[in-house]
Amino acid sequence: MEFLTLFTDLSSGHQSLGLIPNITAIDWLFLAQQVQDAKVLDQIQTAFNNFIQSGQAWAMAFGIVFGYVFRVFTGPS
Repeated sequence: MEFLTLFTDLSSGHQSLGLIPNITAIDWLFLAQQVQDAKVLDQIQTAFNNFIQSGQAWAMAFGIVFGYVFRVFTGPS
């Protein structure tokens, strides 16, 4: 909520620097968390391999093609 207020105030040209310390305090709490497994690239590779091996890639490709064909035939002309 505070970030949204800060964003709208800054986008309209107002300076609302009073909210920045509150936001950074929340961000520091997030950054201070312990990391259980730092091998992020290994996790991404494992998830991608599972995506391919489980057939979800074929289902996604079929859904994209089917959705496009459906859109072409039912969309405004």
